Amino acid sequence: MAWYRTALWFWLLAAVYETCCSSPSSLSSSLSLTRAVRSRVQQLLLRYKEEQFGDTHFDDKRIALNTLPSVTINYRTWLQMKDTERLYRASRDLQSFWTHLESQRQKLHGNSDGSGETGVKKRNRRGRQSQSLSESILGIQLDIRDLMRQVNSQLHSISTLKNEDDNTHTPPPTTTSSSTSTVSSPGSARPALEPIRSSTLRTKDVPQSVTPPREDASSPVAVQQNAPEPVSSQWVSVLEGYVILRDLERYLSRLVRDYTLLRAKS
Repeated sequence: MAWYRTALWFWLLAAVYETCCSSPSSLSSSLSLTRAVRSRVQQLLLRYKEEQFGDTHFDDKRIALNTLPSVTINYRTWLQMKDTERLYRASRDLQSFWTHLESQRQKLHGNSDGSGETGVKKRNRRGRQSQSLSESILGIQLDIRDLMRQVNSQLHSISTLKNEDDNTHTPPPTTTSSSTSTVSSPGSARPALEPIRSSTLRTKDVPQSVTPPREDASSPVAVQQNAPEPVSSQWVSVLEGYVILRDLERYLSRLVRDYTLLRAKS
């Protein structure tokens, strides 16, 4: 019986050693993947702005979507975060961005395949470019899915090494109790699409005053000075897609810094 315990002990030590040794390479791989995904998101964002607004330089920081994760964080808070909290937040936030992209992709795919007068107008005006954007968004989703898997694997490894303090992984104390469950896979996030579809843009003074660009407009966005008029759901969807890609790019830049710090500490 003693030899069995000894063999089991050496096996556990070997497993822990292998995990520790593979951690730096795993973090480097995730860092490279994050940079690659960010580059693809940047390219897609430029194309999205060119096709939807007619201007690759279009930028309006007043527009926000209240269901997206925050892309900013206090530097001192960020620096003092524990590794488990850093990875947990990354997993949770990537899941949220994946769900938002899925909602936007379905809208674009539905518009490109839509029948009737609305669908014809979109195909004639945009030359079936909505379908191309839909396919590009799907590619970004696949990249995010791969990145999520790496994040969850690293989170599990770190939690296993620290199980002398916690037998099971629990979310960081700064998170709410509603977020205590393990982040679900992208395929099981479908129910979350409904609140996203019904959400509205949050802006300081844009949502009721911004109108879609016209061919004779001198700028991509014209601001009305008279009484505000309702914004069409189609135009709101276009703005939502812009905000999702814009914030995703900014968030991935922050995730690059996270992985750079994690790799330096490993």
